[in-house]
Amino acid sequence: MKFGTIETDRLRLRQVRGSDAASVAALVTPSVSQWTATWPPEISVEDARSRIKAAIQARETGLAATFAIENKADGTLLGWAGIHRKEFDHKRWSLGYWIGEQFHGRGYMSEAGKAIIGLSWSLLGADVIEAAAQPENAASIAILKKLGMGFAGQKMIFAPARNRDELCVLYEISRPL
Repeated sequence: MKFGTIETDRLRLRQVRGSDAASVAALVTPSVSQWTATWPPEISVEDARSRIKAAIQARETGLAATFAIENKADGTLLGWAGIHRKEFDHKRWSLGYWIGEQFHGRGYMSEAGKAIIGLSWSLLGADVIEAAAQPENAASIAILKKLGMGFAGQKMIFAPARNRDELCVLYEISRPL
């Protein structure tokens, strides 16, 4: 995948790397995990390393691009964002993300998401980018709306972090004409 480092006003989005494992493990807390489908409430440094390795492999095969979200001013790791190709529709991609709880409410994810979506049209050939959130996750839904996504329905999605199906609302945005 041809994504390099992406810089915004305040952020640097770069490929995740093995040296991020301890920071990732520290940032994934129960209050972060409760809103993600795949991140458990606690994650070990070794588990974080395994996820990072899988993310790098998915990027190399063109199935996904996963980014460490850093504060550009001081290099602090703030969170994780990724976009992956849908299995049965290669023009449709799915955006996922989380930010450490101490960094919530500062607009970082809206800034990162805007940059990722903007480059996805040209670099991935995406026609549609979608995202899902639990209906109770007002902060994430607000981010999706700020990114220009519109409501696209709801469905049950399996959340391996909790080993159950959960109702999610779907949002999407189409390639600008």
